[in-house]
Amino acid sequence: MEPKDQKEKPLSLEACLLIYDEECQLCMSVKHDLERRGISQTRTGIRFVAYQSEAARTALGQRYRLGRPETVFFIQPSGKILQGLDAFSPLLPHLPGGTLMQWG
Repeated sequence: MEPKDQKEKPLSLEACLLIYDEECQLCMSVKHDLERRGISQTRTGIRFVAYQSEAARTALGQRYRLGRPETVFFIQPSGKILQGLDAFSPLLPHLPGGTLMQWG
């Protein structure tokens, strides 16, 4: 986990954003597992952003609410926002066996 006082990188228009709750143990476990599997901005164009950050507040705009989120968000470069389980579907091609799961 990055220190809170560390400066955040500016949002890239080319990057997809996966916005997660950094106060949720399950969310953090999933994030770390995805990172171990090679999901990263450099490798896949997907950037992890904590919901509690200013970057998430900016990216979500009017969808942002104070407090902890009820779901995960995936923001595509086009601005389209996926929520909940749908937020993980763009990750499937980057995971072992993920393309097979998309057939369903």
